[in-house]
Amino acid sequence: MRSSLNFWRGPLLATLCLSLGACSLFGSKDDEDKPAELVEFTTTVKVQKVWSAKLGGNAEGLRLGLVPATNGARVFAASSAGEVVAFDAVSGDRVWRKQTELPLSGGPGVGRDRIAVGSSEGDLAVLAIDSGEMLWQIKIGSEILAAPALSVDSVVVRTGDGRLVAFDAQSGEQQWEIQKIVQGLTLRGNAVPVISGPLVVAGFDDGTLAAVNLADGNIVWERATSERRGRTEFDRLADVDGRVAVVGEDVFAAGFQGTAALLSLGSGSPVWRQDLSSHEALAVDWNRVYITREDDAVIALNRSTGVIMWEQSALSRRGITGPAVSGSVVAVGDFEGYVHFMDAASGEFVARVRVGGGPIVAAPMVVADVVYTLNTDGTLTALRPAQPAP
Repeated sequence: MRSSLNFWRGPLLATLCLSLGACSLFGSKDDEDKPAELVEFTTTVKVQKVWSAKLGGNAEGLRLGLVPATNGARVFAASSAGEVVAFDAVSGDRVWRKQTELPLSGGPGVGRDRIAVGSSEGDLAVLAIDSGEMLWQIKIGSEILAAPALSVDSVVVRTGDGRLVAFDAQSGEQQWEIQKIVQGLTLRGNAVPVISGPLVVAGFDDGTLAAVNLADGNIVWERATSERRGRTEFDRLADVDGRVAVVGEDVFAAGFQGTAALLSLGSGSPVWRQDLSSHEALAVDWNRVYITREDDAVIALNRSTGVIMWEQSALSRRGITGPAVSGSVVAVGDFEGYVHFMDAASGEFVARVRVGGGPIVAAPMVVADVVYTLNTDGTLTALRPAQPAP
């Protein structure tokens, strides 16, 4: 029987104990490590709060795939209470609001003229990007815990039961389906599929990453970033749950209890690998790849070689998100609603801002020079870090 660990963004060890009922395997409750205290530092980057808005619902305690998304001009966000809202990216003014009446758990995903969201009850809904009008809605039989990916012709969804499914963007008719059945434990969550030209790149619960032909669903290549090995079910956990990054012909990915890797988009051939376990989204700039390791250390790797350039470990057990890079700073959120800014070249802290009482569970999103965060209490915040003078 397949089961899942409900990682909502708390300390990894504590959540495992709650999920498995096996704290005695790891030590008594009194011995559990507490989240790291916030360290003091000299603020060297001023962060301006540009705007903030509140969505309905509260997803605290849940591991959902609700993340802000953008088409450049607008920012889109969804809540567990069923709201999908479009905001002007600059002013924060609400452009439209749609109540879907669905328990939303994944999305929004943004395309050219439509956006898509998924629910914990297996609903896929597609809305018009300019008005929020519901274009079509179907049941697909499994919860959706990742934002759908959209092209002009297709909507591609990763489902909780191991499927990657493509639908016609106009009609909702199913185009193709791939399924991988994994026995044993998996992390609660799914990797967001990424469409790049004729291919869809997606991670699966067996620790593999695959490139699939968008037109017909044929697998072009498949590579393992994690291996299911060990004596216990926890030892054999091997998911690719974090969003991969596709930049040109490069695919950057990381797996839980596996490796971070740079692969060729066309062939899947590895350029480099680094032993590093992560279940969060990663970020890439011209020089570095930024990854949140499973122990909540933020790691910067050389983009060309995979060599570790710096490590910031002062946020251990704070349930931090995947990183986002904005110019010369890297941002992560944590379980208390803090956004931590680090120097991209050194990893040193340069600023810290609290944007709400609820945890931030998804990696921040960057548009131009603005960093957007979404708390589980539905607070969407736009922050602008001032870039240091050269």
